[in-house]
Amino acid sequence: MRVELTDPAADDFLQIVLFIAADNPDRALSFTRELEASCFALEDFPKRGPVLKERNGYEIRRLVHGSYVVLYQIEEASISVLRIIHGSQDMETIL
Repeated sequence: MRVELTDPAADDFLQIVLFIAADNPDRALSFTRELEASCFALEDFPKRGPVLKERNGYEIRRLVHGSYVVLYQIEEASISVLRIIHGSQDMETIL
C-alpha cells in the first residue's frame, strides 16, 4: 500500500517546514525528514494510529509526530494523508 499526500496535506507540510525554517533552517530540514519518514512508515503499519471518526465510509486515523498530528485514512489501494496539523488545533473543525 502506498502513502499519498492530499493537496491540503502537502500544503500543511510546506507551511510547517517554512515556519520552522524561519527560526532554524537546519531543524526544518531534519524535521522534514522525520515527518516524512513517519508518514511513509504507514505503508508497513497503516492501522497503528487510533480511529478518530468515520467519514464517507472510511475511518479517519491520527498519527502523532512531536507536536503535530497526521490525519489519514486507509483506502482500498492507498493511504491518504488528509492533513498535517499542530496538536493544539481543533481536529473536528479541520475535518
